[in-house]
Amino acid sequence: MATDTPSGRQSQPHHETADDYDRVVAVLSDRIRVIACKDGIQWIIQRCDAQRSGQQRWRGVSYCTERASLLRISRTLCATIDPTALSRLKALPERISATPSPAVGKMARPEPNGFAP
Repeated sequence: MATDTPSGRQSQPHHETADDYDRVVAVLSDRIRVIACKDGIQWIIQRCDAQRSGQQRWRGVSYCTERASLLRISRTLCATIDPTALSRLKALPERISATPSPAVGKMARPEPNGFAP
């Protein structure tokens, strides 16, 4: 669902750079978060680096397909990780998976939390 910004423009929650993106896996700190990409093939560690139309804009700084890499890089980028966020990262599957759907041959998208359906 699109939301109005202070400038009157609408924010689209399906845009990965949007503050209200709907596939946020964990918020590590006020400036760092982890999302599942729109195609469900990787986790993206993002940093909030600017504002656009009155809303925070998030920029990808690292791209991971394995939980171990995601945890290692998260700890490098964020000195103090929120304990709840760290628990969420540790609970992710070993690898993000976007498996082909036998019915249509398309990739099944993971749930917003990064887990495959």
